[in-house]
Amino acid sequence: MYKIFGEKVNKRINISPPLPKFHNGGYIPIDRIVVYFDGKGEEKQIPNGSIYRSYEKLAVTFFIHKSIIQFYSIYHYNAVKNLLELDSTPDSIEYYKIRESFFWPHQGCDVKYYDSKVLKVPEDELNYDFASKNCDWEKPNFEEKLKADGYYDRL
Repeated sequence: MYKIFGEKVNKRINISPPLPKFHNGGYIPIDRIVVYFDGKGEEKQIPNGSIYRSYEKLAVTFFIHKSIIQFYSIYHYNAVKNLLELDSTPDSIEYYKIRESFFWPHQGCDVKYYDSKVLKVPEDELNYDFASKNCDWEKPNFEEKLKADGYYDRL
């Protein structure tokens, strides 16, 4: 991954305890998320400063456990056409129908997990929008679901 994309990442999140991330019908432990992001656009000068307009956004997100890439997600947004390009991964395309402007599907829930479980931010200090509500890991009987799925055997 680093050989292809380089060391300059936009976001690197180390997660302990690992995040139970649903993918391809089961839960996979994820202990690191690495995001590469770039875009194309133009900057215009206006009387009070400048504005930037994006024409294209590309994010590649890797989900890693024990230094092995488990899966990845590609978000390739064309702002001119207001759509995701076909080289986006199916998970990004499906999630885009629900929520635009995220680097990876269920990013809100994943960041909320990181803040509450890893950083231990008190619940009353967490401030999230609708994208981080109804997260799988917050639902009743989630632990039993993980056990039945064999999640703990994959840790």
